[in-house]
Amino acid sequence: MRLDVFQKFLTRLSPREKVIFYIASFFLGLTIFKFVIIEPIFLKTESIDKQIKEKKVILKKDLHLLSLKKFISQERDRYSSYFSKKMSKEKATTQFLKEIEKLAKQAGVYLVYIRPGSVEEKDFFQKHTINLRCEGNMYQLVSFFYSLESAPKLFTIEKYTLSPKSLGSEVLQCRMTVLAMLVYR
Repeated sequence: MRLDVFQKFLTRLSPREKVIFYIASFFLGLTIFKFVIIEPIFLKTESIDKQIKEKKVILKKDLHLLSLKKFISQERDRYSSYFSKKMSKEKATTQFLKEIEKLAKQAGVYLVYIRPGSVEEKDFFQKHTINLRCEGNMYQLVSFFYSLESAPKLFTIEKYTLSPKSLGSEVLQCRMTVLAMLVYR
């Protein structure tokens, strides 16, 4: 039925109108083809190209990290002594006090007193404050300071004061505050 209507329409057209109709139909069909088939394909390929470029950038970064794997492993091994498992504040403080006592004994420094102070706990570390008073000659105290700063535990001397034990004496009294860090794995 509809085909008959279309044929009647074409028979009524002059030859010149038929050519114009066929040309217009061709361009209309071409435009529809472009928007329905070609344009979505181009948009999809552009989207895929963009994703490929993003993946290439990520891949380059990952390859760079993989090339540094050996170096990273060496650095991790180098600093692994500074990390430990999470433990209670009391247990960590006890370990720090024992380590300080051991270092003082090795340096020949006499510990008058050693007292734990505050403990600050964050997600991945604990920061312990330790107050102490000790006595020794200058060489022994400097040796003790050095051994604290270079110990496998993370000790930092926050502040210290030195004063002679008595007038003309080689023995010095030292009051210091030491920060000890416990970093979790």
